[in-house]
Amino acid sequence: MASMSVRVQNYCRTSFSFKIERLLQNLLRVVPQEHLIGLDSIILVGQVTSKKSREQKAGGLYWQKWRQRPATIEIALDEIYRGVPKIVLHLPFIPKFILANALYHEIGHHYQQRFTHAAKNVGREEFAEKYKKQLLQKAFVGWRLLFLPLAPLIRWMRRRVLRAA
Repeated sequence: MASMSVRVQNYCRTSFSFKIERLLQNLLRVVPQEHLIGLDSIILVGQVTSKKSREQKAGGLYWQKWRQRPATIEIALDEIYRGVPKIVLHLPFIPKFILANALYHEIGHHYQQRFTHAAKNVGREEFAEKYKKQLLQKAFVGWRLLFLPLAPLIRWMRRRVLRAA
């Protein structure tokens, strides 16, 4: 099982009405195990630790292996759920879908860094976005049909909440 090879560490103090670790483990089951080789852990935080990424309000951050430090992914829960109306988070697929967007994007960075032989700095964001979309299609086969018509409404509600904040 793919999710067993990657540790999950939760350092986020925000409480949610759903079990974030369980959502994460379910999302990791969709990722081919070989794509996770070399990824030590996924760290759940309120905000990412990189100052530059924090200023950009990044929802996730990939730290590639460097010397003795293993490859890790940070997911900034406060950031990825910011502006999402609490009532919407009670729908069963919304919290999982939002988390999947950040998680799969960062795994895309790991996969590109570790396994592709293309130029490392060329098209990183595009590669990660394409990887994310492929895994989202795999993870949300049935939900996509229901979620696509609701997407404009959710984006509109999120913009209103962010403007009010």
